[in-house]
Amino acid sequence: MRRARRALALIGVALACGACTIGRDYVGNALRSDPHVVLRPGVTTLKEALEIFGAPDKIQRRHRGDILIYRFVRQNTSELELQEPVVTGIAVFTYSKHQLKANRLTLFFDDSGVLTAYGYTGGVNELDLL
Repeated sequence: MRRARRALALIGVALACGACTIGRDYVGNALRSDPHVVLRPGVTTLKEALEIFGAPDKIQRRHRGDILIYRFVRQNTSELELQEPVVTGIAVFTYSKHQLKANRLTLFFDDSGVLTAYGYTGGVNELDLL
């Protein structure tokens, strides 16, 4: 009986052995200002946009003006694995959660460097806390 309890305790400890990983990855920089507040089509210039938001991630040159693209991508990852490490090394239970969200700002300028339109999608704030 004592031996059986000891064996069960060892099996319980072995099964409880596992790995837990939490990670956050960021690509790009968060926007310095709210685009809806600081941008005014027909008024904001290319120079002002660069002063407000800094260097873009991408510039597309067009014959009728430039397009500036800003991206901020964030990924949250959490993983948990329980395994029997002594004899087989087999994973008994595995859980993983991956979330990928991005903020993207696209600015359209005419050939004189004045903002004609912009598009903004925000998703980074929708990430769950880990």
